Amino acid sequence: MLAGIFAPIVFPAYTFQFAVLWMMILFALTWDILGGQMGYNSLGNILFFGAGMYICTVVQIGMYYDVAEYTAHFGAVKIDFTPYQYFTGIAAGLVIAAFACVIIAVIFGWIVFGLRGPYFAIGTLGVAIAAGELVGAWDYVGGGGGISLPNYPGGPGDREMFFYMLCFISAVCT
Repeated sequence: MLAGIFAPIVFPAYTFQFAVLWMMILFALTWDILGGQMGYNSLGNILFFGAGMYICTVVQIGMYYDVAEYTAHFGAVKIDFTPYQYFTGIAAGLVIAAFACVIIAVIFGWIVFGLRGPYFAIGTLGVAIAAGELVGAWDYVGGGGGISLPNYPGGPGDREMFFYMLCFISAVCT
């Protein structure tokens, strides 16, 4: 715990890499719950990672701007959010994304938890691939080009520290 708290202070050049590390630790913890402790070898956990990311970003942008117009330029046009807009948008987006992922999990869980063994793994992989294909064809969220995140209102070092703390706290709480 102390290493996680002091890592960005001791190694400030690697703050972003540590944030990605905490995100991957969080992802591994979620797989461990289903695949390790429950014995279900799931290959579709990335569905919830992607759904949460897209939902959070759509909510963050949609609170203040038209999402379709924002994504139509494939990130070429960046709208600067005020710090209030950015942080309230991301907070609301995280909460709504969490609830939406629970709803998605209930729907897909009802479908795939009837499968056993390798069929469960293949079913979860199929659901994740199908979801990726559907989002890739949906122009509202940027289609195959993806969605462009709003600019962080602070400096680059502040952005890295914010996302480090967000990923660190999320991993510790999990």
